[in-house]
Amino acid sequence: MTDTIRADFEQTMAANFARMGLNSDPSTWHKDSDGKYLSPLLEQHFVTWQAAHARYAPRAWFELNEQTKEILGRPNFSCSPIANGLRRIGQTIPNKAEEEQAAVIYWMLSMYQKHGDDWRKEAEKALIATKEPQ
Repeated sequence: MTDTIRADFEQTMAANFARMGLNSDPSTWHKDSDGKYLSPLLEQHFVTWQAAHARYAPRAWFELNEQTKEILGRPNFSCSPIANGLRRIGQTIPNKAEEEQAAVIYWMLSMYQKHGDDWRKEAEKALIATKEPQ
């Protein structure tokens, strides 16, 4: 991750240096054996850049993998039966396809976050328990 941040930093600083007519070739910026810039000013700019990245970079709350793609890619027409099961356990979901889709995807992501790869099995157990007797 630090390599990516450093590459972004060097690209941005090179563009800024070029606009000012300064040395804009990062390969010529001297570094020590740990990769720190020998110029204290340049190193301080990098440290500030890292801190800003750590504070403001978007954070993913789950990994985008086959499981989460399946959940996020669920078409709205397939959500109504699941939304009905969620209503039976007390969730208030308006009878509108977009609302049902949002509620179902949120619920499935919550199940994934709690149970990992077993989310589907646990979700099915929860929904089977809500089925009305026939």
